[in-house]
Amino acid sequence: MLLNIIHPYTYKLNGDTLDIGPCPEFRERDEKVRNFIRKSFDVGANVILHNYSEGSCIGDGLRDAAFLTDPLFDFLFDERIKEVKTTIHGLPRFDKKPKGFPRREWEIFSKIYISHLEFSKLIGREKNVFFIGGVLENCVANIMNYFYENHIRNGERLFYIPELCVSVDPKKWEEIDMEKKTKGVVSTISYERVMDLISLV
Repeated sequence: MLLNIIHPYTYKLNGDTLDIGPCPEFRERDEKVRNFIRKSFDVGANVILHNYSEGSCIGDGLRDAAFLTDPLFDFLFDERIKEVKTTIHGLPRFDKKPKGFPRREWEIFSKIYISHLEFSKLIGREKNVFFIGGVLENCVANIMNYFYENHIRNGERLFYIPELCVSVDPKKWEEIDMEKKTKGVVSTISYERVMDLISLV
């Protein structure tokens, strides 16, 4: 089992504001996130944390601070998690500089974000791949599409858990229609169902 936690700072977004510490209005969701992560650790899942960074110490520090004072998210600092940095779109960077990409910007880009090749080595070949966190219509959709196009070899299945994702435009998500686009490789699974399945492992 491979679990991808996509840009968790989105759990703390309140419009354009980043809330620091516990968010009472999202407590139920955040407890489910914590419970799912803990259960994933228990069964030995490969857990990858996709953090976003624009290369600013201030920005990175603020995103960390949002979770440091929230005990429901202490799992983000667990040593069993493999942390990577992905772009604002939720994706690894290209392995080589694209034609026309400014060299200086590429050097900075390369220092911040994990490459496609590095990420490919990290994820292994798990049959069941799960996605939570992030904005469903943007970075989560992007990384699921990336997996579909680059990492489906031997019948892997990709699952997202809507209750554990952030959605800002449900209508856009319906238009994206990942299940149809990927011929059923990507599918939804409820929090209750995935917790039941993990309990059987």
